[in-house]
Amino acid sequence: MARRERLLDPETDQLHKFAHDLRQVRTAAGNPTYRVLAKRAGYSATSLSDAARGVRIPTLEVVLAYVGACDGDRELWTQRWHALFTAEEAEPEVRESVQDPPRKRRTRLLALAAVVLVAAAIAVTVVLQQPGRAAACPKLSGRSLFTGETYGAGVLAYDAASTTAPVAQTIAENCVLGFTGYCVGEKQTDATAHTPDVRWFILTDGSMVPSGRIHGNPPRTVGPTRCRGDRPPPESLTVSITADPLDPESITATASGVHVDIVGFAEQWVDETGKGIGEKPWRQTGFTDEDNFRASWSSAAAPATGASQRVIMAVACLGGSAPSAAMHLAAATSTGSVQHLDQQKLSPDASAAGAMTACRYPKKTT
Repeated sequence: MARRERLLDPETDQLHKFAHDLRQVRTAAGNPTYRVLAKRAGYSATSLSDAARGVRIPTLEVVLAYVGACDGDRELWTQRWHALFTAEEAEPEVRESVQDPPRKRRTRLLALAAVVLVAAAIAVTVVLQQPGRAAACPKLSGRSLFTGETYGAGVLAYDAASTTAPVAQTIAENCVLGFTGYCVGEKQTDATAHTPDVRWFILTDGSMVPSGRIHGNPPRTVGPTRCRGDRPPPESLTVSITADPLDPESITATASGVHVDIVGFAEQWVDETGKGIGEKPWRQTGFTDEDNFRASWSSAAAPATGASQRVIMAVACLGGSAPSAAMHLAAATSTGSVQHLDQQKLSPDASAAGAMTACRYPKKTT
């Protein structure tokens, strides 16, 4: 039985109102469970439920993940979060001033108001002097290996490849960033494709941003490097294939491996020489980060002529369009028998094409 959420009075204070309204976003989305939200958002169910408890201010990343998983207005909640953070920072000063004598209290409140007005004036001046949000974008460096662009409500850069690490800087949306490489870190959910991703892009100052918050990918020839708080990349992968004897086109594939977080599957029909049939013979059949890495599908019908067997590839992916070198091949004949294949059976080009197909961003279905 799910734990009942604590009651909140939105009239108590701004933190309670923030949490109360955050719960309303979830209600408007059909009240999905926090376990369902966790799969969509890339954060644990505990982190998401804590954000709506009204006990402490949640991080901006968690709030945006919560709202995004509910198809809420991320821009609006970015503003709400900054307003809450500013109010909570100022509130202790106001509470302390209530204990002062009337004249002293009035003086302290006037001083606080002056500080707020000066800060607002500075912010307005910066916005007027700098078109767009360019002032909040880090400068590009010649040391960059590749670039990407922020979007939505921007992104937080961390001191390590994890959202639990200290925040190094806040970067606005529409910023073109330069990266020196990428590493493997905490799994996140891509904010656009809603697919898992374990890549963290390394900025020139050494801080890191999750790939799922950036438009753009590293060159295909560039592999992961080391970084603070990183995890090992995939080392190996094996796959078992089961074909239904009564329906040879029905396939179930189950993969396992070392340091594997995401697995993609692809298949193609080949002729007697092992060459794929058709202009683009590979077809993606699965993309999953579930614990058992299992996918089931009904294979495409064999071409009218020339097909001898179906080659099935399983690949350990780092994210969408990001295959690793860990992969495994198997083959199923038209009669339903299955055998494992040596990767050398495929040409380097065919192997690379299969890996990219297996790990590509899955097409949305309606």
